[in-house]
Amino acid sequence: MAKILNIQGSPFAKLSAEEEKSYLREIFYKQQYYDSLVDLAEASASRFILGQRGQGKSATILHLFDDVKLLNVMPILIDHYKGFPLQNNENYFLFSMIQSLTFNIAKHLLEHPKDHKKLKTFQKEQIAFFIEAFYDPNSAEECIVCAKTIVSKKKWNKFYKFINKHLKLLNNLIGAGVKVGADLIKSNAGIDVDFSTIGGEYIQEFKLEDFNHLDMNEVVKWETSKLINILHNLRDVATELGYKSIVIMFDKIDEVSDINADIEKVSGFMYDILTDNELLYTDGIAIVVSLWSEVKKALNRKGVRFDKFKEVDIRWRNDELEMLLNKRLKYFSIDKNIEVSLYTLVPNKLDRDLILELSDHSPRSLLNLCGYILDEEYDKNDIEVFSSEALNRGTNVYCKKFDYVSAQPSRTGKGQDLPTWITRLLRLKLTEFTLEQYSSFFNVKKTTTGARHIETLVKYNLIKDTMYPTDNDEPLYEIADPRIKYMIKRGIQSLDI
Repeated sequence: MAKILNIQGSPFAKLSAEEEKSYLREIFYKQQYYDSLVDLAEASASRFILGQRGQGKSATILHLFDDVKLLNVMPILIDHYKGFPLQNNENYFLFSMIQSLTFNIAKHLLEHPKDHKKLKTFQKEQIAFFIEAFYDPNSAEECIVCAKTIVSKKKWNKFYKFINKHLKLLNNLIGAGVKVGADLIKSNAGIDVDFSTIGGEYIQEFKLEDFNHLDMNEVVKWETSKLINILHNLRDVATELGYKSIVIMFDKIDEVSDINADIEKVSGFMYDILTDNELLYTDGIAIVVSLWSEVKKALNRKGVRFDKFKEVDIRWRNDELEMLLNKRLKYFSIDKNIEVSLYTLVPNKLDRDLILELSDHSPRSLLNLCGYILDEEYDKNDIEVFSSEALNRGTNVYCKKFDYVSAQPSRTGKGQDLPTWITRLLRLKLTEFTLEQYSSFFNVKKTTTGARHIETLVKYNLIKDTMYPTDNDEPLYEIADPRIKYMIKRGIQSLDI
């Protein structure tokens, strides 16, 4: 395996933020928009983070999560949507928000037990009920530890002091079963409950099988306004604990299995939550959603107001991509005082510009391309400069092997035939062409088959209208993907390696 002088490990091997959590802060580069995004989150302003796959949406979310903590803001990250229907799912989102927020408040009280003194008596009762009702079964044991801290009794151990002093009502409820627990939560949501049925003795030990919680499929049947009311109650508890605001972040929506990266399905999945202005305007709670750029138009058509909840476009400028790569190379450097950068590896400016252009505003693509170039150096060690041969071969392989299907959302429902359409463009050997030229080359009827082909190529984002008509007033199309354009200029006519 080729090695770069003064570099340890594989700087181009890991391509996702999830793989790099342990050192993400050291290699993260703040784009021009980032500080304003932090400020807006602190001020409870909801925002959409828009970008293509591989442009760093998840890295931005993870970094934002850590940074708002430093501002005394409570961050909530939701990136699992198991059991959510593809439409009419707002209550499922609200359940997940309530569950995550309850857990974070419980965790805070576990880490700062004296802070319970900041809460009003009814808030202490509420949060104890919420912990029992909304704990995540996947984290049940940790939640029970939190509950033991809040619901406590001195004569058994230090955990029991709190319940005797502040939660005498709960003393009569623990043994009453799931039904009573659910009724109590409904009461806190503003639903009348007959408390005359409450009884039972206080139990000495919590056991996992005795720890009652509400099933998501039951809670989502409640009125949406009731769930929002619970969310408001939890926000008020967090405020009493000293948090300025709450930031709830949604990520990996396009990765939901039943969505399959389909734009219309993604927009339908998010429609209810993104059109509830009462929720999005909630004082003290910011909603931050990461989505593919193409989803914006579909959401606009459905009525989502991007003028009210503005987007942050995280497409990278070429200078930002270069600085990001340089920061990563410095992190992997053995001697930090010896510079290793894109400039030292690729001294020729035209070659550097080509690498950045083919990366197409994506950090992941840039790392992928650099990895292919390094691979073409074979077993060389102590490489200071990429050879011209490695640059040429690595660039060709990168463009041929690029995952065009996964890099963009589905526009026609299926992407299996995408390589076939790319091969058609490679065979055409033109970076700009008209419908007439396309139809003539492939010997198809211009008004029928040719027109349908052009429509499909546009849907796949393989070509786009230049908006500059020809002398015959015919639309002129150009290749949209820089990698395909590069292969055409190099005479490559197939994706086969």
